[in-house]
Amino acid sequence: FERVPSDILLSFLWLMAQENGALHFLRMEPKVELHAHLGGSIPDWKLVELMERKGLNVPVLMKETQVHAGEQRTMQECFQLFDIVHSITDSLEVIREVSRQVVIDYSNENTLYMELRSTPRTLNGESYDAYVDALLKGIADASSEGHCCETELLLSVNRALSVEAALETVKLASKYLHRGVVGIELSGNPYKGKFSDFVDALSLARREGLGVSLHFGESVNKEELQPMLDFHPHRLGHACFLDSAAEKRMLELKIPLEVCITSNLMTKSFPDLASHPFPRWLQQGHPVALCADDRGIFCTSLSAEYLLVAEAYGLSLAECSALSRRAVEYAFLPSERRKALLRGFSEHKRKVVSLETEVETKSEKPVEDD
Repeated sequence: FERVPSDILLSFLWLMAQENGALHFLRMEPKVELHAHLGGSIPDWKLVELMERKGLNVPVLMKETQVHAGEQRTMQECFQLFDIVHSITDSLEVIREVSRQVVIDYSNENTLYMELRSTPRTLNGESYDAYVDALLKGIADASSEGHCCETELLLSVNRALSVEAALETVKLASKYLHRGVVGIELSGNPYKGKFSDFVDALSLARREGLGVSLHFGESVNKEELQPMLDFHPHRLGHACFLDSAAEKRMLELKIPLEVCITSNLMTKSFPDLASHPFPRWLQQGHPVALCADDRGIFCTSLSAEYLLVAEAYGLSLAECSALSRRAVEYAFLPSERRKALLRGFSEHKRKVVSLETEVETKSEKPVEDD
């Protein structure tokens, strides 16, 4: 709020309240994002800018790198989109630019904390350390400009790469622990690699004090479900293709879930909202955090995900607010930082209430004749 002149902010709030009260409320609500991939979160205008710099065919490539409402693509097709995005984010300067922009976009919808994911890459002969430094510099750039989204990194172990690469990523994450990195995730094309190959690297990460999240049940792969649960990760992502035994065990273990509903629908993991198990998990008291996954590719936002569950599953705005607040508990942060983040939630809410009171006063004030 400090970075926006109060009269402009009040006018914006008043207009938003007239257009869509629920969306306005959810955008202003403090939020936490625990499952955001850097490459998939780049906004469309930034992708256009990067393509134009390279002299590429923008209309064709933009059609290939976004999935709009009502469209669906298979998981394999979506990973082809990521390949295109990777091909245009091919320098440390660009990595710094896009990490800065993703933080700004989340900050602009009042995300107070985010864990941003990216697979370390060697770009133009530079080291993996240089890649992580570029990410951290982009995050610092956004912060120095007044964008208040506290951001930590999860380094991604890509299951399509080698075991040696996984171990190198874990050692890199350990090196940067408490310096901008809080965890590791296993992700990448679920049709490649085997979970069992990466257990040693993930176990090392856990011993080093890193949080561990697994993409779980992202594709039909029954053989990996129980071994992943036996590993007892700190969090699980997606959980789309579960048999009854795996779901029962997951619920018993109470492992927090990163739920990405728009992503799941657009990748054909579920045919419609009615078939998504999110409301069942919520009703059973399972720990869940709503996430956007790839906001750029799937043309969504964290606020839009909350609006989606409010409208589709009948959640009240108060229930959405409580759901957002509970996500703090699942962040890969020490308890003192989680407590500080919760205090930030309370302070943010007080500011919103104060501003909205001014908005109501402004909207009720009679217009005086000249």
